[in-house]
Amino acid sequence: MSEPAGLKIAQLGDAQKYSQKYVLSNRVNSMDFLYVIGSGNDDDIYKIGISNSPNRRLEQIKRNYDVPNAFIIETLDVSTRGEVFAIENALHAKFDLYQSNKYEGREWFKLNKKQLNQLVEMYREESNAFAQATAYYGIIDERLKLHDKAQEMEAARQMQITHNRRHGKKYDTRPQGYLKRYNDLGVKMSSGVLAERFSFESYEHPILEIVRDITSEIRSEVASLTKGYWWKVGAGGMIAGMLVAGVSNSPNISPVAWLTAGVGAIGGGMTTAVRTQKEADQAKSELMAEAKRRYPLQVDKKLFAIVDQKEKQSFLVQGFKEGTPRLRNQPVVLPSVPKPDSTHMKKRYRSKSYFPVTATAVTAAAALVFNSAFLPAENRTSASGSGFSIASATSPALLCDA
Repeated sequence: MSEPAGLKIAQLGDAQKYSQKYVLSNRVNSMDFLYVIGSGNDDDIYKIGISNSPNRRLEQIKRNYDVPNAFIIETLDVSTRGEVFAIENALHAKFDLYQSNKYEGREWFKLNKKQLNQLVEMYREESNAFAQATAYYGIIDERLKLHDKAQEMEAARQMQITHNRRHGKKYDTRPQGYLKRYNDLGVKMSSGVLAERFSFESYEHPILEIVRDITSEIRSEVASLTKGYWWKVGAGGMIAGMLVAGVSNSPNISPVAWLTAGVGAIGGGMTTAVRTQKEADQAKSELMAEAKRRYPLQVDKKLFAIVDQKEKQSFLVQGFKEGTPRLRNQPVVLPSVPKPDSTHMKKRYRSKSYFPVTATAVTAAAALVFNSAFLPAENRTSASGSGFSIASATSPALLCDA
């Protein structure tokens, strides 16, 4: 990447861990600068702060912090005070665990070469928006690293809270250590200038939307084919109730018929709903199998990105085929997936029989049950001799779909 305007390079001695020294030349102090200043003492300790005049600030640091060999490594100019403070706050949060007390002040951090390289790379980024996105992602990245450990600690904390309540104890259950840092990073991730501008988003593979669409279409097809079965089974139940009660000379034909009709309507509605869901699940399973065949190792993964709400742009963090997250100045481009022809599949589901045989059989059995319940005692002997029985009517053979 080309050298930032207004900066010149000066070689450092072997004692410095970084290979190039950037010294700010004459610039108009109308901008706010974020700086990285090295202690110059061969100890990998760096100061991350802000100033409207990094050169003047460097001279102050040399005098006030007893670091006469301190030097400016890199600066980043930011357009607004709010943004520069937000970036500084995000970087301090990211490197909080590496804070050093060797020198006075709270802005000194002991960083390894990789951390320093990443920091300098962010400062040299020509896109101010991406530099801010990098600072924001630094908080997210640190929080993700702590996620598993924080979840374990939170579970243990909740157990301790429950124990305290049960036994009247007053042990301190406030979040500590990694859990406290995890929660603090969560607050910084969701509030402040950077949080208002940026968001961390995940995207599923477009084929999954197609799978849902086709599944929904097939569900609608099956639902249309089973529509009305509830009242058909209910009507059949009413006829069955009237026939059974009539054959047994029951004086209660009406209640038997209506009760049987209710069982039929409810049973028919429930079984058709279950069948519709079952067919939709089966269709989805078929479609997912085909999706995984076409897009192996992608369907089960998500794409992650930082979205800049202010500039209406995105920065890729992890693609569908990638295993390691890495923020880059690259927009999110979802793959174009053509919708497959599902005509044959829909035709296959339309050709199936969806008549609720089980609900019909149960409704017929219910007619015998209700008739027996309403049948006067003097009529039960003749009904039992007619060759019909509740046991035979409710046998497993009648309750199975054809």
